[in-house]
Amino acid sequence: LAPDDRPRAGGTDWRGLGTFAVGVAVGALLGAGTALLMAPASGYETRVRLARRARHVGDQVVDRVDDWGDAVRRGARHTRTRLDRSLVRSRWAAEDAWDRRWREAKRRARAEA
Repeated sequence: LAPDDRPRAGGTDWRGLGTFAVGVAVGALLGAGTALLMAPASGYETRVRLARRARHVGDQVVDRVDDWGDAVRRGARHTRTRLDRSLVRSRWAAEDAWDRRWREAKRRARAEA
């Protein structure tokens, strides 16, 4: 490089950046051309195939989301049932404890009288 073409400290090497950009553009063009030459089907057939595949994948996603939603609803229903049963058992235990203390208090009152 000539003394004027050298990048300065902290400066941008515009010439190197331009060379890189040209290389990327040439590579993209060569890749696109190779893809067109090596494609197993015409553009229309490829688009139809891609659209069909996209619909299929979309249907699969919808099915999986539905399945997940069903599983969440089933789990929530199961949890609600278990919670309801636990609350009823807790209420029964509290009532039994209250009844035992009430009977014990009545027994002590009779014994003292």
